Amino acid sequence: MKKVTILLLLLASCSPHKDEEIVTFAINPWFPYEIYNEEDKRIEGATGEYVDLIFKELGFKSDFIIEPDFARAQYLVATGQVDAIYTILETEERKEHMLFSNSIITPYDNVFYINKYENPQYENADIYNFDDIIIFGSLNGEVGAGIVVNLKPNIKFIRNFEKYQDLMFGLDKSIIDVAVLEKYNGIYEYNEYIKSNPKSTFELGQTSNTLRQDLKIAFQKSDRGEYLKSKFDMKNEELRATDVLQRLFEKYVGKL
Repeated sequence: MKKVTILLLLLASCSPHKDEEIVTFAINPWFPYEIYNEEDKRIEGATGEYVDLIFKELGFKSDFIIEPDFARAQYLVATGQVDAIYTILETEERKEHMLFSNSIITPYDNVFYINKYENPQYENADIYNFDDIIIFGSLNGEVGAGIVVNLKPNIKFIRNFEKYQDLMFGLDKSIIDVAVLEKYNGIYEYNEYIKSNPKSTFELGQTSNTLRQDLKIAFQKSDRGEYLKSKFDMKNEELRATDVLQRLFEKYVGKL
């Protein structure tokens, strides 16, 4: 019996998973970045696959908690209940509670989308210089609203929608003039809208206005967070010199 026990201990010490570390994420699903595959119980999406690839190459196993509330997901990181959250914009307020990686995606484009046939005057134009009333579409009071507040008072009327497809309907039917959407999301939601409304003649266009920001990973503010961030940053810089992320986005949203 003693020999068997010793043998089992030796086998355990030789296991390839012995030193494998686990990194835990709070996942707030957001297409096409991170998508929860409920059937296979795994995270997909462009950045989901990208981040998982990086940590696999670093010798980590990824685990996750699905958290639909984005504020709650950030809280889990800030209080050390999980290691990190992605994909997220860095702000001064967030920096007080979390450590941010270098950029995963540069730039992250918020695009000012229009119905190009209904509003040809806005196509490729700087709408900040227009004096007429421009009606903006916002998603749940968040997408676009923070950008529009900096516009002149006479062109910042905002109409709120709860779903992306309702926002696209608003553009299609000229309920709104402009919708500020993330680039990849906008392309995807437009294509989905056209599939559901094949008789629509609505074609997506855009103004010259674009807000560019970096998307990153936010780690818990601790020695462990510093350790994970430093390892991630080095591998991320290496992979960003390749077309890996570009191919992943094309996998989910089509040719860009």
